[in-house]
Amino acid sequence: MLSPFQHLASSPSDADGFVSLSQLPFLWVGTELPGTVRFASACAEALCGRTLAGQPVDQIFDAPTGGSFAQFLQTLELAQPGTFSAHSLRVKQAAHAGQRLEVWVGQADTALGDGGMLLLLRESSGELLNQAQLERKAVLDPLTGLFNREHFHAALARGLLDLSALRSGAAVVFIDLDDFKPVNDLHGHAIGDELLLALADRLRKTIRGSDVAARFGGDEFVVALFGISNAGHAQQMAQRLLEVVRTPLMLSIGVQHVPSASVGVAYTDDAAVAAQTLLEAADHAMYEAKRGGKNRLVSASALQTAQAVSARARFAQALQRGELHLRYYPLFALNRGVTVGFEAFPYWQHPERGLLGPDEFLDLVDGGPVGEAYSRWQIDAAAQFAGWLDTTGFYVGMGLNLTRTQIETGNFLEPLRAAGHYYVNGCADLTLEFLETMQFGSIELAAQVLQQARDLGAYIVLDDFGSGVSSLTLLSKLPLNLVKLHPGVVQDVDTHPAQHRTVAGLIAMAHAMGVRVVAGGVKRAEELAVLNDLGCDLVQGPMLAEPLTAEELKRIYIDAEVPPKFPLRRPPPAGGTA
Repeated sequence: MLSPFQHLASSPSDADGFVSLSQLPFLWVGTELPGTVRFASACAEALCGRTLAGQPVDQIFDAPTGGSFAQFLQTLELAQPGTFSAHSLRVKQAAHAGQRLEVWVGQADTALGDGGMLLLLRESSGELLNQAQLERKAVLDPLTGLFNREHFHAALARGLLDLSALRSGAAVVFIDLDDFKPVNDLHGHAIGDELLLALADRLRKTIRGSDVAARFGGDEFVVALFGISNAGHAQQMAQRLLEVVRTPLMLSIGVQHVPSASVGVAYTDDAAVAAQTLLEAADHAMYEAKRGGKNRLVSASALQTAQAVSARARFAQALQRGELHLRYYPLFALNRGVTVGFEAFPYWQHPERGLLGPDEFLDLVDGGPVGEAYSRWQIDAAAQFAGWLDTTGFYVGMGLNLTRTQIETGNFLEPLRAAGHYYVNGCADLTLEFLETMQFGSIELAAQVLQQARDLGAYIVLDDFGSGVSSLTLLSKLPLNLVKLHPGVVQDVDTHPAQHRTVAGLIAMAHAMGVRVVAGGVKRAEELAVLNDLGCDLVQGPMLAEPLTAEELKRIYIDAEVPPKFPLRRPPPAGGTA
């Protein structure tokens, strides 16, 4: 093995020709757990991008075999001082997080005191450097260079496990920019990205080396604070982050912008608290800040943290107890005079709170077991009802609304495969809808998941189309079959010439790309007539019908002595289409 000092041959030296101590990249680590760094040279700290002296070595490097790095050091069997074993180690929780260093580990000479371990560092090169670059891309947000959602969650989980040993607390600060969408709409996405980059850089420069900052996608930033003494300390640091975000900045177009944000912070000193629980508590507090007038900070109390856990558990029980049901919003084809299907909305008949709409509980759907259970229920319930309609002699479309988490995790794909016989055999068309306003962490990942759903026979619908400039991006990048015009776009299409031109242009553009158009939120007959003249394929809105319970749908469409104005479709002929 080459000497670990060989790469220092060209290093700067003092007047006598010797390399100065501060220029040697080495650490001296005590053997007692948790393995505190007793001394670190300035060169070593520069390589790791942070202050190292006095820090537990577990907070500096990931163990190559997993588990505690300090325990890994104790497992090394070195013959004598001066012998070293080489390892490739990854730096943690710092400006250089994810970077790999080549590290030689050996026993410290007794001249350093009561022994310990000596770590000699060198930058990785060649294949190791390429590997490090690939690993960094996998954990970083491509726009801002902050960590992505997945790596943040893993880092937070690791940090919470260390709370007992470090005798300190941790906090999550959830930052959601206020009124960011108008910036994109007014100045374009390039300026919006410029603003996000500037705010990310501010966060990066404000947090400490032990903290972790991430972008969750869109205009959401999250910071994990470690070594926090109490909830008051967490609130102070969160307030500082809010003030940093609020600082005015000059955009490249010569316009001064004063950002604002709704911020939620949650603190714990309990190592048993799950990372997802703490994150949800901060997220809940952030929404409280937004509902309370925006541009403010709300702290999640211990009760709120417990409530987040309780709410998820209660929602899981509701699924098991059958408290959730679907309501069906009819969808009409005017030129054919038929009801082509229904958009299925989930409702919760809560024993204490009464009937809850989807906006009141869908934030409980995440990527864990609750999210998977919800996806199974949602798809099965819609499929079974579509199958029942088929037995009555009708062919329907059934539309489901997906959350961002469902798309990003893909947890709806397996139940979709399991229920595929309802759709593959021709008793229903299945459409999966998602909002244009969703901000995916990776548009490429979303496209892959939606393409898998399309391969399984589903039709993909972009809802609220035309509500923002990102509509065009999503139209070109995602595997869409239909787009649904935002109600605000459709409103007054008969009386406002500019609105008329906008709707006509959107319909023409979608048709040119092979995508059908649904108009949502139609309220007046005059709007309906104009949409029909412009060639809009399907319509939906309160003027025609409100969402129906299964019983109401049966009474209106199946049992009625007088057929409805827009009856259900009959099955298509063999080999034909509906």
